[in-house]
Amino acid sequence: MEKLDRRIVTSITDVRDYDGVRAAVERGVAELGRLDVVVANAGMTTSGRAWEIPLEHWDATIAINLTGAYYTARAAIPILIEQGAGGAMTLVWVTDYLPHELADQRAAGYAALFDELVAAVNAHRQAAGPSDHEGFYPEEG
Repeated sequence: MEKLDRRIVTSITDVRDYDGVRAAVERGVAELGRLDVVVANAGMTTSGRAWEIPLEHWDATIAINLTGAYYTARAAIPILIEQGAGGAMTLVWVTDYLPHELADQRAAGYAALFDELVAAVNAHRQAAGPSDHEGFYPEEG
């Protein structure tokens, strides 16, 4: 980034801790003056059939993959609205980077979460008011 004369603020934050997520976003805005891009990149997965996943892994998957993405959106969207212009939010799935056959084996938790995450992001978008965007729909690929 420095070679391109650009700046970023990164944070290693437990996305299950809303206050920590909010503080990380606010620190970035304080250092850079505005919020342009938010990447919700935290995630975990567990191999196995949905009914065989250990309950503690299920709970952690929900907390990190769904609640963590929600906390990220909740912390960022009010700032993006207040700015009145610009801003993007990206949701990254761990399975996006796995070979197809392995991703299929690990998809049980994601299948259960994906629709809920899309609904949560769209609820935030609708609450923000009119925009040029129709909502969050992943590209087919």
